[in-house]
Amino acid sequence: MRYGAKSYTDYEEMYRSERLDLVSVATPDNLHVDPAVKATESGTHVLVGKPIAMILEDADRIIASVARNNVKLMVNFILRFDPRCRVAYEFVSSGCIGDVMTMQDGRTTLLETARKYGKFSNLLYDVIIHEIDMFNLMSQSEPCQAYCVRVRRACRELGVDDPYLGILRHTNGAAASFETSWILPTSSLYWLDARLHIVGTAGAIYIDLQSHGLEVVEDVKLLKTRPF
Repeated sequence: MRYGAKSYTDYEEMYRSERLDLVSVATPDNLHVDPAVKATESGTHVLVGKPIAMILEDADRIIASVARNNVKLMVNFILRFDPRCRVAYEFVSSGCIGDVMTMQDGRTTLLETARKYGKFSNLLYDVIIHEIDMFNLMSQSEPCQAYCVRVRRACRELGVDDPYLGILRHTNGAAASFETSWILPTSSLYWLDARLHIVGTAGAIYIDLQSHGLEVVEDVKLLKTRPF
């Protein structure tokens, strides 16, 4: 191995043989539970990819094992570490756009994504979970009401849904909407078409993931524009 690391084909053998500080569980979405639980039982801290699990009972099982073995757990919501989203959150937290009123997220990717990830996940856990996490972060609140519609046509033979369109009401009074799908043709210019808009009582923030841009507007002036 390039860095002198030893490889394993059995994670339980690795947990028994090595003294590990932390394990990153990056298995398919439906295979997070056992590697995460076994890691905690070996006294190892765990970074697990989103979603933590596919059903609530499995999530509770991981959390209970974390508490029982006195280790730390983190779910890897990668957008929280995206430089554009981090800067946007700093502006929201500073109060420069006032109170968050509305949030809108569009996230569409290629049909090939459904063919690949639909085997072990779905649009809600693979993509929409990012949008809801951003809504929660930017508004510093959680949804209390939700309405959503879905369509199943292009991905019908795969047994998964095409697009979801949803509206959320958050506990702080903010409203959010999302339009999410994985049905773009392979000839599309971008493999991911994504953007996030946050509108407050005194300004707005626009994140464009295609152009790697971020714009912050305060009242009637453009406060910040920055490529990443």
